[in-house]
Amino acid sequence: MAGGLPADIEQQVREFQQLQRTLQTVVAQKQQLTFQIEEIKLAAQSVNSATGMLFKAAGGLLIQISPEFAKKELSEKQESFELRLTMLGKQEKQLSEKAAGLKATLEAALKKMPSE
Repeated sequence: MAGGLPADIEQQVREFQQLQRTLQTVVAQKQQLTFQIEEIKLAAQSVNSATGMLFKAAGGLLIQISPEFAKKELSEKQESFELRLTMLGKQEKQLSEKAAGLKATLEAALKKMPSE
C-alpha cells in the first residue's frame, strides 16, 4: 500500500479492493450459472426427442427414469438456476454501485491531499 496515506483512506482502499474481489466472484458465478442453464436447455432438447425410458446417474449407479420425470427435474433445476442468476444480478448491481461510490469518495479525498 502507498505510504503516507491517512488511516481512513487506507481503510477505504482496502474496502474498495475487497468489493472488487467480491464483484469478480459474483461475475464468475453468473457466468457459471449461465453455462449450466444452457447445458440444461440442451439436455431438455435431448429428452424431448427421446423415446422410451432414460437413465440418470445417481452416485455410482445408473437409474432408469421416465422422460416425463426427466423433463420435470430439468425444468425445476433450470428454474432454480435462473432464480439464483437473478439474485446474483441484483447483488452484482449493488456491489457495482457501492464500489463506484467508494471510488468517487476515494478520488475526491486523494485530490484534496497535498501533493508531495
